[in-house]
Amino acid sequence: MNLLPLVGARQSLFPRPCWPAIFTKAWGRVAETREELRQLYMSRPFPRLYEHSTSVAAVVIERTMEREHGLFLAKLTNPGARSIREIDRWLRHCKSAPLNAIRDFRHAIRLARWPWFLRRFLWSWTMRWRPSLRAKQVGTFGISVTAGLGAATLAVRSPWTSCLHYGVIDSGGFLPVRLTFDHRVLDGATAARALVDLEAVLLGEVLDELRGLAQPAAA
Repeated sequence: MNLLPLVGARQSLFPRPCWPAIFTKAWGRVAETREELRQLYMSRPFPRLYEHSTSVAAVVIERTMEREHGLFLAKLTNPGARSIREIDRWLRHCKSAPLNAIRDFRHAIRLARWPWFLRRFLWSWTMRWRPSLRAKQVGTFGISVTAGLGAATLAVRSPWTSCLHYGVIDSGGFLPVRLTFDHRVLDGATAARALVDLEAVLLGEVLDELRGLAQPAAA
């Protein structure tokens, strides 16, 4: 994607909203108009697709716990309806606040202390039987990014119908954007159209929102 106008609008702001916040908002907007992105494949009690009325974003965040790096899911309901500033503040809080101060992280730590067989049972129950619990625990779509470390992943193993990830933006404003998806729910053509929609949202209403944030500062 050529996101040069978006790069310029972001650079004019202080503080600058992080890229994951921008993409979380934009993919949430795409999911509002494409019901396939709100669908989950459930295998029990019979194979079926379940559609949520609202998206739940799950952003993968690396935090340090007991001197080791660990991955946590920060979840946000209906990200497409929220402002970029709100999402950015939420992500910064999840990256810097004490782990026990964040409900999702506190819950994950507590579950990690359960015996392995109970964790496996809960995972199976959540992922195969209870779509509402699945959305609550892991979200309906994921954002997993390593671009801040100067690298990019080509594919992601994930529990989501769609997982958005992207590389490092170059000096010309070009950014490789990738989508890993569950082929039981989406086909390649639908995924491609969703990415085209994402680019349109980024260079449309998201760009307009960022430019609107810059106007008070200029005044």
